[in-house]
Amino acid sequence: MGLGNSNCICFGLKLILTAGVKKNKNEPFHYFSSSEVCISELSRLYRYVATCRGAYFTGLFWLFGTNGFALLIPWLLKLAIDSLGKQGTSMHSPAWYALLIMVSALLQGVIRIFSRTTLLHAGRRIDT
Repeated sequence: MGLGNSNCICFGLKLILTAGVKKNKNEPFHYFSSSEVCISELSRLYRYVATCRGAYFTGLFWLFGTNGFALLIPWLLKLAIDSLGKQGTSMHSPAWYALLIMVSALLQGVIRIFSRTTLLHAGRRIDT
C-alpha cells in the first residue's frame, strides 16, 4: 500500500476528525467518501502554508544540516578507531578526531535549535 494515494490519507483524516461527533443523537455516523471535500480543504490550507514557504524551506535546510552532522559523528568515530591501529601511518591522531567529534556535536546542537525554532515559528504564524 503506497502513500501516493492522497484520497486514502484524506479519508483517514476525515475519520479521525469526525470520530465521535454527531449533530443529532439519532443520526448515524456519516463518513465522507474518499474524494469529498478533501481538495477544497487542502487548497484552503495551501494559502496559509504558502505565506510561510520561505521559512519552511529554511527550516528544511537547517534540518538537513542537523542530519548531516548526526551522520558525521559516527563516521569520525570510525576514523578515530582506524587511526588507533595505524599510529605511525595515519594522518591525524585520535585526539584530533575527538576534537572534530565534539565540534560536530556542538554544531549539530546549534543547527538543531535553528531548525526547530524556524519551523515552529512558521507554524505559529500560520496558526494566528
